[in-house]
Amino acid sequence: MKRTKLFRMMTSAALTAAMVMTMGGMTAFAEEATVSFTKTLDMTEAVDASVPNVTFEYEIAAGTATTKGGRPVLAGVIKDATHPSVGTAAYTYETTELTKDVAVDFSEVVFEEPGIYRYVITEKTTGNADITNDAEATRYLDVYVTRPEGATACSIANYELTKADGTGKNGGYTNTYKTYALDLTKTVTGDMGESNRPFEFTITFTGPENTSFALENDYDATENKTVDLGTSGSAEVKVNLPHAKSVHITGIPSTVAYTIVETANSDGYTVTNTVKTAATVDAADKTTVSTGEETTGEMTMGKVCNIVEFTNNRDAVTPTGIVMSFAPYILLVALAGVFAVLFLRKRRHEI
Repeated sequence: MKRTKLFRMMTSAALTAAMVMTMGGMTAFAEEATVSFTKTLDMTEAVDASVPNVTFEYEIAAGTATTKGGRPVLAGVIKDATHPSVGTAAYTYETTELTKDVAVDFSEVVFEEPGIYRYVITEKTTGNADITNDAEATRYLDVYVTRPEGATACSIANYELTKADGTGKNGGYTNTYKTYALDLTKTVTGDMGESNRPFEFTITFTGPENTSFALENDYDATENKTVDLGTSGSAEVKVNLPHAKSVHITGIPSTVAYTIVETANSDGYTVTNTVKTAATVDAADKTTVSTGEETTGEMTMGKVCNIVEFTNNRDAVTPTGIVMSFAPYILLVALAGVFAVLFLRKRRHEI
């Protein structure tokens, strides 16, 4: 009985060990069957912007047989429409790491013989107007396949990503994200204009959900904030500006629309506004250079910076009512003067 029990225990242990070894072999094979390249989202031209919601996708196809360093390069093995497969690189407003690894899975692909197998990887366009794709959408992925001594099957030993012309190693793809800036300025004119008075504005934004950008008020720093469009894709902010002051908003995608309304006043001001387009905004001092033509009305940012100029003008009003109230007395005084002159002349002649 004891021997039977011991035998059962040993058999169970052996089976467990075999399962562990099998799982270990499967894990190793999975690692060998997956390669990767990098995807980088460059945001150096998106000052103060949130990371856009975008997913980069790729296609893979068999390359053409050729030679490399005097060695033959075989066309890549394709099992079916989804094997091998290339992963995606997804970015959201919550993303903190701008460089990601994209996996290429060969686990369902069978290589019959050792050799160098060439694949062509192409990055698809994203449809995001503010993202510039990598200058080279196509890369060659050369997979080095060997049959280790004692093994019955081939496996991937190494791989190399190169430029489409087959020269120069390349780690992956880099795409650029660019945003733009909006400047709101206030000018007060006229001999009755109040240069120290702050005027209130309401700015309404609509655009991609969860997009955010930075607002800086050079008159009142307490109004500096992050404008977040949230899940509704909209936001409203209020700012105050006196004469010769500005609000600078940076990191705005080109698809964002905005409306700026100055709070109505009954103080006799004539309010006008113009919108100019600009080529660049300096990231250090937020200075805007106007290079475009003027327009008015609701605006969509477009692939330019915008400068909105509001001018409030108020001139002195001639007090016509006061002048008219004294006019009869002034006229009587003038007539009295005329009669006095005539009377004095007559007396002089009589004498």
